[in-house]
Amino acid sequence: MKYESPWKVRDKEAFERSVAATFPNGELLTKAVVEKFDADIRVHPGGWSASKLSDKVEQVWEYGRVSIRYRLLPATQQVEVISVYKTPRVSGLHQWGLYFLHLWHRHFRNHKPAAQQED
Repeated sequence: MKYESPWKVRDKEAFERSVAATFPNGELLTKAVVEKFDADIRVHPGGWSASKLSDKVEQVWEYGRVSIRYRLLPATQQVEVISVYKTPRVSGLHQWGLYFLHLWHRHFRNHKPAAQQED
């Protein structure tokens, strides 16, 4: 199914309030998130299958530290925003720490002590 007109947020004012409540001191961030989400959903479902366009499928859109859970309403070509939330910030140091622990675990999981290797 091809959609000619752009998709729109079902209740844009409520969506803007949700984003603003998530980032109370971030007026510029709120504006940027609302504009980016709006721009992305206008062209969003272009080549998607009917199963992904179902109004029962919840999806997540991420932009920086913002995540938005939403569902598409194909009958009206609207997007219903379910929730807006912050995604945790992961620092570079934290990522390196996780990578190091992963390698450490892999090494010891695959490494047998010398006494066991002789058997």
